[in-house]
Amino acid sequence: MELWVPSFSIDTGLLLQGVNAAARPGDLQDFIVPPQLIGPSTSGDDFLIDALVGGSFELMAPSLLDTPGGFRPFVRAGLGATFGPKHDVAKKGAPGPFGLPQGSFGSIQESSIVGQGSKTSVRYLTLAPSAAAGVAFTLNYGDRTLRIKPSIEYLWQEVSLHGATTRAVALNANGNGQSLADFRLLTLATSTNEGYHAIGPGLEIELDAARSDSVMLTLYIGAQFYALLGNLQSNLSAVNSLGERADWEVDLKRWRSRASVGLRFRWLAE
Repeated sequence: MELWVPSFSIDTGLLLQGVNAAARPGDLQDFIVPPQLIGPSTSGDDFLIDALVGGSFELMAPSLLDTPGGFRPFVRAGLGATFGPKHDVAKKGAPGPFGLPQGSFGSIQESSIVGQGSKTSVRYLTLAPSAAAGVAFTLNYGDRTLRIKPSIEYLWQEVSLHGATTRAVALNANGNGQSLADFRLLTLATSTNEGYHAIGPGLEIELDAARSDSVMLTLYIGAQFYALLGNLQSNLSAVNSLGERADWEVDLKRWRSRASVGLRFRWLAE
């Protein structure tokens, strides 16, 4: 008689996501004629690849059909941790801490000041809860058991979005100076976090590897394809006391994918 089978798994894999981004700085408010932009406008796209490590609990029901291969429903709930860098999707220059150019002496031009530019960045935040429901079809080869497990998958993940534009503006009409004190160091920056629900199909192939008493160790590989729900465009802006403004835009692609390998410990009651 088939019984309910609880299990715990650990896995590691990759999370893949396409994204477009842009930075659109406004004009300086120093009464420069003709007007000059605070920083360079830029746009770009990237394909984000980040590591995802997690664990999940699964409960598999007895077969609903008395047929070869069975038809065993299962449900799963998991929690993953994402590890990856901040991705500068759209970047021009090197926005960051201001500094003098290496080896500089004498008169310094605006354009030579280190730390000027524009960028729009994206980074996955760490925790990513997930859930799934599906059915398992079983194939037996001698003393080995293979399960093919199509499913409907759910994933929630939070993304950190960041925009920055920096500019050094000379305080004299000649556009140069002797030190950083001779420049107005302008920084416009902002950040926000956006959470996204995603749902889509998944497929897992699981092979029984070894058994000890009531515990069966299985190996599996899996792939999931998620459609992100809702509005995927995020707009950020920052304004300083002079009314100078910069805007940034991030557009996530609708589809996100995940590939993983893992170990599952299944408890088989006697």
